[in-house]
Amino acid sequence: MTEFSTIYKLSLVAVFCLVQACSSSCPVLECWFVHEKGRGGLTSGGNQEKTLLYISTDEHGHPAESQRAPSDANPDRVFFITDPAGTLCQPPLNRPSGSAKKPQCEINPFLPHPSDLKWVAALTESTLSPLYLQADWFTTSHQDSKQQRTISSIMRAPPGAKEHNGQTWGTEWRYQFRGDGRLVLAYDGKMDRVADIQEEGATLDFEGLHEKGNASLILQEAEVRHSGMYICTVYLPYLVAQVRWSLRLTPTLSIYPSPLPLTVPGQTLIVQCEAWEFKGTDGKSRPLGSGSVTGHRQAWDGTFSQSSRLELDTTNLDLGRGGEVTCVAFILEAHDGPA
Repeated sequence: MTEFSTIYKLSLVAVFCLVQACSSSCPVLECWFVHEKGRGGLTSGGNQEKTLLYISTDEHGHPAESQRAPSDANPDRVFFITDPAGTLCQPPLNRPSGSAKKPQCEINPFLPHPSDLKWVAALTESTLSPLYLQADWFTTSHQDSKQQRTISSIMRAPPGAKEHNGQTWGTEWRYQFRGDGRLVLAYDGKMDRVADIQEEGATLDFEGLHEKGNASLILQEAEVRHSGMYICTVYLPYLVAQVRWSLRLTPTLSIYPSPLPLTVPGQTLIVQCEAWEFKGTDGKSRPLGSGSVTGHRQAWDGTFSQSSRLELDTTNLDLGRGGEVTCVAFILEAHDGPA
């Protein structure tokens, strides 16, 4: 960074691309540069400094930076950003004409973490992804004035290591439930192959992968045992990105006899409710009045089943020639509450 003194020229390498900008120059954005005090930590707070972002959609569209920056601006907090997609030039991210309310913007230092997984080793000569690229990294978060949209960006300040082909990447899907996790599937984008470790019934959307880079996970037959948290991690030579989502499938319940058969006064009717293929049980049995609940039976796939038995005295219940019984199961899962 010494070649650029205190003014950083940033190259935008990862943003959510929403709209293609029409011009190479965009309005100047005001932002807050936030960094930790002292040694940092959750309780240490941070400092905020006013920052100016000059954005261009043309890689060579920045004239002499020193001539464009205001004389009263701190040169340490003037950034010249190259955004080929024009994402940061969108009108919602700029102050509307005549409005006193500004969009919110924050910029923070960022440090990528390397990975030495087998399916990302081929991305770089050093077998580590991402590279530090011998440069400073930053993240920005822009929220429009109506607080309806937020755009996050990851930026790198040159000079850095040699750029890599944007199609060189790897991805993995992992599963987590109650602290336990496993690798579901991993894909080596450079070699265009799936790693040997692959869960049965799980595959990628290879058609979308090759056409649009869509690495969506496909579960051939989703069952209750698949309920849990799924984490998708994408590895690039210069970046690691991650997204997660939760999958919850409701268990199956059955009650019999259904409908209730015809009864005569004084007859005892046994009604049974069964629940199977659910997760997150406590393994305890408890009485239900004149009925009972069995213990949990664990299946080969890690799910459980349970039955409850209820004796109905038709004399006391006055069911007459029939009736309706509803079975409701409350299943406490890891962090999601009853299902």
